[in-house]
Amino acid sequence: MTCCLRRLGLAAFLGLIATTSPLIGLRAAVAETETVAEAEVDTASNSTTIEGDELTEGQPETETDHDFENFEDFEVVPFGQDLPADVNEPDTSDIPHSPEPPTPPTPVVDPVPPVDPTPAPTFQRKVETRIQLDLSDRRLSLYADDELVGSYTVAVGKPGWETPTGDYSVMHMAIDPIWENPWTGELIYPGPTNPMGRAVIVFHTVGDDMIAFHGTPDEGLLGQAVSHGCVRMRNEDILVMYDIVRRGTRVSVVP
Repeated sequence: MTCCLRRLGLAAFLGLIATTSPLIGLRAAVAETETVAEAEVDTASNSTTIEGDELTEGQPETETDHDFENFEDFEVVPFGQDLPADVNEPDTSDIPHSPEPPTPPTPVVDPVPPVDPTPAPTFQRKVETRIQLDLSDRRLSLYADDELVGSYTVAVGKPGWETPTGDYSVMHMAIDPIWENPWTGELIYPGPTNPMGRAVIVFHTVGDDMIAFHGTPDEGLLGQAVSHGCVRMRNEDILVMYDIVRRGTRVSVVP
């Protein structure tokens, strides 16, 4: 019985070998392939590898999954809650900032001196003016404080209508007067044909007639005795004298 079992076991073992021989061959091939791969790995580990610009001997490169390296160091926090201050606020240290304009200096203002509520009185002295007419020279002289300020050639009254001599004073003054013809009553308004010219300064009256200094549209007759008693002057000269004299200015007419 024991012998039969031994024989059966041997036969079964032999049959199993025969049946699994292809599988054993495959395993042997795989083992041989793994042996060759290990040999290549050993060869590669003993060879020199180039990494970047340096040479490394005998150090096989280790592959590391950087996406999951030290993943356990991170903590999942709900968005916007308990975040560090440097996460909630962006870092603006690298952003260039325009310099702030300089603050202008505050001007120094001197204290205002006290003002006297009662100003000091001022006195304006009136200029003393006077007019002197020389009939023989047909010349008028204008004085201010006895200082000669103007001398003008004039026309005086013709024979029978002589300009009266004596001391007088300015009575009336007017710019661009209207002249009434004493014979016809015609009115001559201001303009280039007005016999009174640009201004009139009355210094004497004879009845209804007035004796005055006045301008003239006919300056070619100056220096002569051609008027009816008035004193004719250039328009520009009578305007100058009009700005200097005033009512009450003394007038002296000498032969």
